[in-house]
Amino acid sequence: MEEVIVPFQSIDQTFPFFHRSLWDWAVDLLQDPEVGLHFVFDAQQLSKFDGEKFVRYIHEPWTANAFWEYQSKIPSDAKPLVFILYADKAKL
Repeated sequence: MEEVIVPFQSIDQTFPFFHRSLWDWAVDLLQDPEVGLHFVFDAQQLSKFDGEKFVRYIHEPWTANAFWEYQSKIPSDAKPLVFILYADKAKL
C-alpha cells in the first residue's frame, strides 16, 4: 500500500492506494483452478440464421473483429492474453 496525496480546493487529501503487478495478478488468476478455466483464449465468430441466411453477430469482446484479426496474425500455437478494461460511467 502507498499513500497518494491529491490536492483538492487548496487542501491536500491523502488516500490509501493498493496495487499489484498486472502480470502477477494475471498469473495468479490463470493458475487458480476455479477461475482459470473460465478464460476465453480463442476468437469466435458467431452467426444466427435469420430465415434466409446466416448473419454474423457480436456478443462478447472475443467475438469482435479486432480479436479475430489479432489472433489470425500470431502463431497458431500461441494464445492472446487480453485484458478488457471496463468502466460503467454511471458509477464513476
